[in-house]
Amino acid sequence: MSRIPRAPVIGVGLLGLVVALAVLALGQGGASPAAAQPAEPAYKCYDIVGTDPPDIVNLVTQFGAEDNVAVGQATKLCLPAGMNGQPIPGPEVPHLKCYNIAGEDPPRAMKLTTRFGVERYVPVGQAKLLCVPATKTIPPDPPGSEPSPTLPHYECFDIVGSDPPDTVRLETQFGVESTVAVGQAAKLCAPALKNGQGTLSVPDLKCYSIAGAASGKTVNLTTQFGVEAAIPVGPPSLLCVPAAKQEAVGGIAEVPAVAGTSAEEAGTPAGGSGWSAGNYAAVAVGLAAAAVAIGGGGWYVRRRWIR
Repeated sequence: MSRIPRAPVIGVGLLGLVVALAVLALGQGGASPAAAQPAEPAYKCYDIVGTDPPDIVNLVTQFGAEDNVAVGQATKLCLPAGMNGQPIPGPEVPHLKCYNIAGEDPPRAMKLTTRFGVERYVPVGQAKLLCVPATKTIPPDPPGSEPSPTLPHYECFDIVGSDPPDTVRLETQFGVESTVAVGQAAKLCAPALKNGQGTLSVPDLKCYSIAGAASGKTVNLTTQFGVEAAIPVGPPSLLCVPAAKQEAVGGIAEVPAVAGTSAEEAGTPAGGSGWSAGNYAAVAVGLAAAAVAIGGGGWYVRRRWIR
């Protein structure tokens, strides 16, 4: 019985490895990206000092109903924002004017997914803001008309979330900021019905702390609570982005689509901790190719042994 020559066996093994790696690379690089989806709006929120309307409202969110919620002082103006080169959303996306409230503290912990990544366990604290649609004009133009009651409203709850190591470019009607550092997550804004007005069929917003210079702008704002004229707009304090919300058990929530971003890119949390289904399929194909190569090497060895 002759000995098995080593060189041919090693050659077959290397050939199998090369084939497996090639198939794996093709599987990872050949997946076609998903078509661009319409962008859900991001918001850049600036500090303001506004009036305290003497209003009591009833609110409904996915967390439940709250009756007789007192609406306090106006504290923030949120402008629709284009992020990282995306265009500023059109007039169909309203500005938001946010008022202080003291709402309920839902005993919930949520799994939140945004373009910045996944947080698997985020306790939801007390409701602190009510954000309602607003019409904005710049003096000397007169105040605008009252916005439609069917536009989105939000009830914003305190959270303590992560601090993604991200810097973004933001563009609003006030101008462009090229390098805005995204700080700790601070608010979860849930779609709300206010006295039956609004809609619950829009994404939640997860709001992160940001900083910047005062805008230097003065605006007129019209909401369902009335008109405020000549309000100075202070520095930015929050960046709010669409979020998928889910109870903190079970699978990961779906990532909201962002225009110009493939589903594979959106599904990978910051830091690269997520893989798409295409990547898993590529690995499976690569492993199958490796198995075929190993089997072929074994067949070759047996043939040489028999000889």
